[in-house]
Amino acid sequence: MSYAPYPAYKDSGIPWLGQVPEGWEVKPIKYVSTFNDEALPEATDPELMLNYVDISSVSLVEGIKKIEQVEFEKAPSRARRVVREGDTIVSTVRTYLKAIAPIRNPVDNMIVSTGFAVIRPDQTMNPDFLGYFIQSEGFVGEVVSKSTGVSYPAINPGDLVAISGVRPPFKEQTAIADFLDEKTAEIDDLIAKKEELLRLLAEQRTALITHAVTKGLNPNAPMKPSGVVWFDQVPAHWQVRRLKDVGTLTGGTGFPHEFQNVQGEELYFYKVGDLAKSEDGIHLTSAPHTIGRETAAKLRATVIPPDAILYAKIGAALLLNRRRISTANCCIDNNMTAWIVDPSKVLPLWGFYWMSTVDFGEHTNPGAVPSLSEGYQSILPITLPPLDEQQAIVGQLTNETKAIDQTAQKTREAIEHLREYRTALIANAVTGKIKVA
Repeated sequence: MSYAPYPAYKDSGIPWLGQVPEGWEVKPIKYVSTFNDEALPEATDPELMLNYVDISSVSLVEGIKKIEQVEFEKAPSRARRVVREGDTIVSTVRTYLKAIAPIRNPVDNMIVSTGFAVIRPDQTMNPDFLGYFIQSEGFVGEVVSKSTGVSYPAINPGDLVAISGVRPPFKEQTAIADFLDEKTAEIDDLIAKKEELLRLLAEQRTALITHAVTKGLNPNAPMKPSGVVWFDQVPAHWQVRRLKDVGTLTGGTGFPHEFQNVQGEELYFYKVGDLAKSEDGIHLTSAPHTIGRETAAKLRATVIPPDAILYAKIGAALLLNRRRISTANCCIDNNMTAWIVDPSKVLPLWGFYWMSTVDFGEHTNPGAVPSLSEGYQSILPITLPPLDEQQAIVGQLTNETKAIDQTAQKTREAIEHLREYRTALIANAVTGKIKVA
């Protein structure tokens, strides 16, 4: 849908804001709001139950994702900012995270981190309009650009509210906010439906793979007990072995201080984050970094051959359950494991599909940082049909999962387009680039 512009514009005097409709005022946010008005005193009842929101619990797209209940005496020292209906919270630290959210229908005793600036509109501003403006792409970009610090960029709250905003007539503010409420709700509903489709596709994919690698293609095959908790039976002529019985598990090494792009043979060096960059969702065909064999030897790094299965063994990436197959000689960082399969017993694709059925999140060691013990990894079971049957099954799985993956990719692209449209619609409406009311 296209929207008409306003009949007349004027120069705002602000480069990122550009022209705004005639009749709109341009002034720093601090002249249409207050900030950080209220904080819990240290004399607060120690047993008062707070509903606490930290920076990690807020995102620009999803708003407030999590609220933690905690008594005042046990709460972090940063749990002090008081918020009210109509406020908007903006993270002033790690501003690249874009932790910004409006406060609407807050629960009792909602408190946010002192890492937020709590912006409260005055009587000349519609809270919803100001909230949308603060969430708009241009304003967020200014917050990020005015932040200082490399590893921990931050902005002083006073500098944040010195960023310019707009003040249309109040009735127009309300109309724009109402329009955006309606349109963003429609877009969010479409996104939610597509995200549900992605979830169903993922379930379908997992079920398809799990059935194939535990039951095979012949529905009439005689079955036998598997001896494994999470699947009851396997075809009678299949074996169930441990990973260490049919391959070698090896960990990675410390990250090199300097990478080398060498003449002649070079080795890819993969970090955990590279597991997300596979074009086909299976193979790793390139890496941002390479090292020479001499560097690998100094690091005492195992050189991983092609057709090894790589996966995270520690940290948040472990819970994403990403596995990839190497396609060239490589080294890996110390947050990863490589399972080098015995090709006389396991086809790499069979091993990959089998590993795709294992949810590592259910088997991690307890603690702040999830991890898989070396011992547990080595005794993970794997089903082993004869090699020719493995080949037939992976051939069918490759075709069937490809169709699912293509549908999932188109769905992800559609979600991304909807989010981009949502961002653009908010920015254009609150800066007067389009007339919606």
